[in-house]
Amino acid sequence: MLESALNFQKVFKRLVERNTDFASTQGSILKNNYWNNVKYFIKFLKIFYDITTKMSGSTYVISSLYFNEHCVIMMTLEKWIESHYSLLDTMAIKMKAKYNKYWGDIKKMNFMIFIVVILHPRIKFHFVMWGLERIQDKMMS
Repeated sequence: MLESALNFQKVFKRLVERNTDFASTQGSILKNNYWNNVKYFIKFLKIFYDITTKMSGSTYVISSLYFNEHCVIMMTLEKWIESHYSLLDTMAIKMKAKYNKYWGDIKKMNFMIFIVVILHPRIKFHFVMWGLERIQDKMMS
């Protein structure tokens, strides 16, 4: 929906110019800094949309992808928390708090995830160790 609204950015500008009622009630929402916010939110939420699609899709082999996507979520949240963009870092902090409630501690994770990744013919044990180190480093900092 945000992507669709972004496509009509010029239309909204014209609407503010032509319709004084709309301009007086909604015109301030459609300033340039709001469109920049929309662009950032699209980038941020697209990552989570893609991961959700992969994890819930029936055409993907999700057992080996699950750990990788878990690492991507953790690293993405950390990257946006460290950003200097106040809206996204606030949202990322709240998302990370919810994430940590269920996945923040390695002890809370289902160890079958690790076994599936280790048994995968291409990924193996090195990837599990790499991912756990990255996650643990982010949790310690």
